[in-house]
Amino acid sequence: MPIKVGFLVGKDTDLVEDPKYEAVGDASFLKDLPDMYRVDPDSHEYLKNCDPGTKGQAHADVAIPWYIHKHYDDIEVDIIFPEDITLKRLKGNMVNFVVGYDVINAVFEGKERLEEMTRMFKTCGNIMPSWEVQEFIYMKSTYMTRLKELGVPMAPTIFAHKGRRTPEG
Repeated sequence: MPIKVGFLVGKDTDLVEDPKYEAVGDASFLKDLPDMYRVDPDSHEYLKNCDPGTKGQAHADVAIPWYIHKHYDDIEVDIIFPEDITLKRLKGNMVNFVVGYDVINAVFEGKERLEEMTRMFKTCGNIMPSWEVQEFIYMKSTYMTRLKELGVPMAPTIFAHKGRRTPEG
């Protein structure tokens, strides 16, 4: 019985279906990718949300799970669009990889959506990277401070924390 693996998609700036990339990889496995997963280069919308006949291209966040779908029978791929993310759906998978949409995207969708996504990512228990790792990555001052403490060389950096900064410095 295959394991079920989720992939949270939502990129519109990382296309792989373009002749200029033929030198670095074979994208022929995308020939039978359903059009709903392709993105219109003009509107940056998935074709499922576009007028019939609109042409689009596959992006890396969809290409990865589609490749797995085509080559690994022991994995059932669940490609999850941003609007389809629910706690129930996340928990229905053994693991969910954040390859496109994440809480940074939710920031631009408003406070309510951000709170909803944060709650789901914190509580689903099967998201990769884990919520703790995601939060560490999102907070540049946190990870840079920690890396500095560990002796990792980096350019001198001044952190301007919210609430402790002014236009004057």
